[in-house]
Amino acid sequence: MARIPANEDGDHVSGLFLASHERDGTTEWQVREGELFISPGDGRHRYLAE
Repeated sequence: MARIPANEDGDHVSGLFLASHERDGTTEWQVREGELFISPGDGRHRYLAE
């Protein structure tokens, strides 16, 4: 998704994705400005895995 070219207005796809794994915990993927940023999940999203 991050590789999708910008539209005619220069806008890129953007989004926030959370992946949860019972052993590794939560990982946060942010897609913005044509790039992918991956970081450990934050405790504020813990309620989504319950």
